[in-house]
Amino acid sequence: MGSSIARRAQWIVGCAGLALCTVASVGNAQERIATAAPAFEQLDRNNDDRLSRTEAGYNRHLQSIFVESDIDGDGFVTRSEYETATKRIVVSEARR
Repeated sequence: MGSSIARRAQWIVGCAGLALCTVASVGNAQERIATAAPAFEQLDRNNDDRLSRTEAGYNRHLQSIFVESDIDGDGFVTRSEYETATKRIVVSEARR
């Protein structure tokens, strides 16, 4: 009986540790999103509030995911599309 209680206590402690790691990962992901977002202004060289393939070329990572980031397929990545792509990337990195 005592070992059953000890196993339950270990399980609870393990779950609490996992929850804390998850919260820390989400917090770190949010910080990375916040620091990545200003890059949009740096990439938008002509200030038209959208990124062309040429502008995306200044960012190797964005250039490689340009097509999937251009959700509406108009040949440009808007701020909203950029933020969505950035969040998706950061979240997937946090899960690794």
